Amino acid sequence: MFNVKEYGALGNGIALDSKAIQKAIDACAAAGGGTVEDREIVMNEVRDGYPTAKRYGKKSPVYGLFARNVDNLKLYNVDFMTEQPDARDAMLLENVTRFKQV
Repeated sequence: MFNVKEYGALGNGIALDSKAIQKAIDACAAAGGGTVEDREIVMNEVRDGYPTAKRYGKKSPVYGLFARNVDNLKLYNVDFMTEQPDARDAMLLENVTRFKQV
């Protein structure tokens, strides 16, 4: 799993984080290789701090973007691709309102 904040995203609702998000997606693409079983991984909500990728290990149910409890999420010029075959979906959005991908 790749945390966009580790690639420079601020995540403050003001800054345009597209470049950092694309860097994280590119790193995901290079890793690739997710399985059908990986799609069943449950990402438990962690309430005692910011849920960094290190809390969940290297596996996630998606190969691109996992977002939870987000309002007004907008993705501009973001593509989800993998270099290796990957059986997982590109995105998983839980409790996300006003999502827009342009």
